[in-house]
Amino acid sequence: MYQADIEWKVTPNRYSAKKMAKPVNFACFAPKAQHVTIAGDFNHWDKQSHTMV
Repeated sequence: MYQADIEWKVTPNRYSAKKMAKPVNFACFAPKAQHVTIAGDFNHWDKQSHTMV
């Protein structure tokens, strides 16, 4: 599972939501997480802009 002290980097050109033909569903099983965020080229890789509740 994801560790808080590791930040994953993905080349924006490799995975682009703008180039996908279908919507993407996001699911994260993290019952003890205080918050989960989604970052990508759609929000300029801003970890603060798409916080999941």
